[in-house]
Amino acid sequence: MDPTAVARRSRGGYRLRDNRAIALVDGAFPDEGQAMGAREGKAVSAYAAALRKALDGYLAGGGTQKDLAKAIGTSPTSVTRHLQGKRITPRKQLRAIKAFLEAQGFPCPDEVWAELEDLCGQAHLASDCPIVQRDHLEEELARACAEHQRARWDAEQQQHGLQQRADRLAEDLRQAQASAQRVHAGSSRSV
Repeated sequence: MDPTAVARRSRGGYRLRDNRAIALVDGAFPDEGQAMGAREGKAVSAYAAALRKALDGYLAGGGTQKDLAKAIGTSPTSVTRHLQGKRITPRKQLRAIKAFLEAQGFPCPDEVWAELEDLCGQAHLASDCPIVQRDHLEEELARACAEHQRARWDAEQQQHGLQQRADRLAEDLRQAQASAQRVHAGSSRSV
């Protein structure tokens, strides 16, 4: 194995080495045993194509990969590798790209980002690398927990609103019953 290939550094993501995607650990290649197979090729290619499509407007409008790279905390070379499908763009960087494009006045439709999120997950799950799969599953678990927390909060708010409405209706009913009893008692006396 070429020692210089192992020594190459990056700021994150996954890199191809000997035509295999390698998850980078602290910016460096992990042990040889962490290599991913070619199974993820289709998923990574589809993900890269969708990412290129999302960036088309920005790049056609004069934006540069260098500015994008700086904004998302990576190198222009890494951005090129992401767009070529030689590196799997992590979800964190995908979110940073979305925020960057919106700030630059090139927002993409929600359905484009939904597709990218889906393809991101597919690319990560298709990986044979346990590190890549672990990272993806940790992100998915965090998202599921956040969704659960939001749903729980929404349910509590809805329950609180319903309880307040029920309390108001119960008070209105109590007042209506008292009023009806007074009317009934008044009409009983006059007979």
